[in-house]
Amino acid sequence: MKTVFFGTPNIAIPFLEVLHKNSDIQLVITQPDKPRGRGMQISPCETKVKAQELGLEVAHKIPAQINAELGVAVAYGRLIKKETISQFKHGIINIHFSMLPKYRGASPVQYALLNGDTKTGVTAFFIDEGMDTGDIFLQKEIDISPEDTALTLFPKLIEAGTSILKECLAKIEQKNITRTKQTGESSNAPLINKEDYKLNFEQESAEKIHNKIRALGFGKAVADINDKPLNLKILKTSIAEDKIFQVSSTQKPSTIIFIERGLGFFVKCNSGVLLIEKLLPAGKKEISAYDFITGNQKKVGDTLFI
Repeated sequence: MKTVFFGTPNIAIPFLEVLHKNSDIQLVITQPDKPRGRGMQISPCETKVKAQELGLEVAHKIPAQINAELGVAVAYGRLIKKETISQFKHGIINIHFSMLPKYRGASPVQYALLNGDTKTGVTAFFIDEGMDTGDIFLQKEIDISPEDTALTLFPKLIEAGTSILKECLAKIEQKNITRTKQTGESSNAPLINKEDYKLNFEQESAEKIHNKIRALGFGKAVADINDKPLNLKILKTSIAEDKIFQVSSTQKPSTIIFIERGLGFFVKCNSGVLLIEKLLPAGKKEISAYDFITGNQKKVGDTLFI
């Protein structure tokens, strides 16, 4: 079966490899080369590099005429027009990292973690003119463990997604194609922006702050160190049982309520208590939260974040 692959970032590569092994790829379409890295040199995306290694033809623009039966898109990054979709005998399948119609958009993995979901999944659907609104071909649900972060959840979803893609290709070859309309409540997962990283201990619960760090890799906070603000990236946290502490309703959020050697320090939030384990002060190296708090002579009862 002749196919075309649409994809751009590193996450698309496993799917490109599956398609390469199980079909005859006519063309790989990616986003254009752009400035990358510290030197901001113009360079290709990861999918383009891999496609060239495989000896595949690569383009940055969708050609007017396409000679292929099926398109496969994974994290392509652009809407595909109806005129392009109609050129494929079997349409274009998109592999999306959620159980659609939940979390339509660019950041479904992050939003599942931000919202503390315990389940997510992968959907193979037929692209239409909407944003992740097309008919579903196949879906596979997976569990999210309490320890999962975006770093650990993405590989699970890639494994499930490549398995689904193989099944889709086999079913198309067997002419066993089904289309099911999306049903149920829909939700959106737009691009993550800079504001999403900010932590607010006065307004947010321990659970919400913890889930932000799981989803985004870190959260941004400002600490008061010797009456001077210090920007911090908080890298690792856990939700503590506030019942084990004598937490007073009169204590302000961001108050340090306990410090434990080798573990970190516990901070009161709008609701709940958060254990902070690792952080990154601006301009410095990653440090354990215990070393940071003791090195800056902070003690129980101090208000840390401003």
